[in-house]
Amino acid sequence: MATAEPTLIFNQSVERMFQGWTVLQLAVQQGFGGQHSREKAAWMVEAVCNWFQENDGIEPYELEDFLTALLDNEFDTRAEDGSLQVIARNICTNFALCRSGQASTVAESLESLPKPDVSRCIADATDESQDVSMDEDSNIGNHNVNAMMNGMDIGSTSQHNAVADHSTSQENRNSTQTNNEETAAPDDDGWTVVRKPKKK
Repeated sequence: MATAEPTLIFNQSVERMFQGWTVLQLAVQQGFGGQHSREKAAWMVEAVCNWFQENDGIEPYELEDFLTALLDNEFDTRAEDGSLQVIARNICTNFALCRSGQASTVAESLESLPKPDVSRCIADATDESQDVSMDEDSNIGNHNVNAMMNGMDIGSTSQHNAVADHSTSQENRNSTQTNNEETAAPDDDGWTVVRKPKKK
């Protein structure tokens, strides 16, 4: 890109897309990236923008792989709702538009990008009394991908999946700890001997 204005608009578009990406915002809000989750999300914007400035012809699948690695490495999160493909395709499209002198089109589209409703996802993920069947869950997921393609609103399934992935790994750690505690028994002198669990 030759001028600063298209570069600035492209950078703003990446930032706005990440702000509207429910998977990333839920990971930030829940602290999946540790105490510096917000800084990591801001760094992701910079990393993507710099990557586009330093390389020509980045394809959506390449960006998708890059974002997958960033989400996994920085937030221990996977986006399995189809939103990653949409984000990657939209960023590549915006870069091509800015580069071809159509930055004003990208700037106009930024106004219509919605914010994610993370609070609803947290309520859905923590409400254990609400049981969603597989058919309902997949219908919600399909609806969210379609809605995102028409306006970047991916709803709550991605956040639910991200919370489920994170809580499943936490449950696995807790069950391992419980198994270790069961094998630990205090001796007559008050000391606790911790034994390795038997291989299954």
